[in-house]
Amino acid sequence: MLQWFYMNNIKLRKEKISRTIKLKYLKGNSKMGFQKGFIPWNTGKKLGNLSLETKKKISKALKGRKLTKEWKRKIGNANKGKIYSKDYKKKMSKRCKGINTWMKGQKPSLKLIEKRRKGVLKYYKNSENRKKLSLIMKEKSLKGKENPNWKGGITPINHKIRHSIEFRLWREAVFARDNWTCKKCNLRGFYLHPHHIKNFSKYFKLRFIVSNGITFCKKCHKLFHKKYGRKNNTKRQLKEFLNKSK
Repeated sequence: MLQWFYMNNIKLRKEKISRTIKLKYLKGNSKMGFQKGFIPWNTGKKLGNLSLETKKKISKALKGRKLTKEWKRKIGNANKGKIYSKDYKKKMSKRCKGINTWMKGQKPSLKLIEKRRKGVLKYYKNSENRKKLSLIMKEKSLKGKENPNWKGGITPINHKIRHSIEFRLWREAVFARDNWTCKKCNLRGFYLHPHHIKNFSKYFKLRFIVSNGITFCKKCHKLFHKKYGRKNNTKRQLKEFLNKSK
């Protein structure tokens, strides 16, 4: 008898609680929900203008937190295909002006540069990847009459050849053969230039032949052309330049 009375009392209590919650929800007083037309406390307030104390609290709370791979994928998938308006982009650029990033004024270490270089090399070694990239760039870029800077096709042929896929492939082949090092000063992986042993403008057939190329750094390439000029360059000049003391 007592057990029945106790169980019945619990049921009645539960019903009362559910009624009170429903009434509060409809009025818009509870935290569980809002009525139509309810104005929240943060309307018209910019959350970006936080005080230093609150910012410090947020940074302390987030320190040491690492996002999982699954969470990163979710964020990436959520942002995929998002198209931002011009006004939004302008607002973002204005907000970011004057903000000091963690990399500002710092130079990347040699280890980091080497790591990046190896990653890029792995990708570009595959000819299929290069073709895919070239097709993507062709589709995206506004070339010819479609470009707003079109001036009736006055770009010189020399510029077109030097920015072609054939030239890029030749350049990479020369660098790979020379192990990405300057043949004059032995500097590796820094501002490398491919130099034509026999002139690019004079010898048309030798333009994309790997044996007609040599790797120089930016400084050594300038020194060579300063001494011997940019016309009628020969193998004899190159040997003389390489044999001289650094």
